[in-house]
Amino acid sequence: MAKTNTVPIPQSYTNLVATLVNATGFSATNPGTAPTNTVLVATSVADDSVIKSLTISSDDTSARTIQFWISLDNGTTKYLIGTVVVAALSGTATLTNIDVLGNSLINGLVQDETGKPVLPLQGAGTPAKIYAGVITAAVTASKTVWITGSQVNY
Repeated sequence: MAKTNTVPIPQSYTNLVATLVNATGFSATNPGTAPTNTVLVATSVADDSVIKSLTISSDDTSARTIQFWISLDNGTTKYLIGTVVVAALSGTATLTNIDVLGNSLINGLVQDETGKPVLPLQGAGTPAKIYAGVITAAVTASKTVWITGSQVNY
């Protein structure tokens, strides 16, 4: 975001949607900076973005561990920012979905003006990208883990 003496006003919003399925496979536990089989969740715009919400739902009958990664070079190198354990059937009639940003699941996030944790993304240079992947075991066949959220663009 360019330096300014005025309050930045959001220019647009992006709905974030990503799915993890059996065919996505899984990454080895602690795969360094090059995890395999990740899916793109978010990309910053040129003048910066902020992920305001990020939730996970799943119809998988087994628990899954999802890792979130940030890349500043179009996905060549990814840095782990957090790991979330997703209980079986999260977000279905039996369990609520998981608020990734709001439940202290990823520590060290900055807070917005209301005190809610958010994830700022740089836009200058190469835009930041957020990826997600399943570790330790693939999603069960015919089941899905959904990642949804909202992003504010400046």
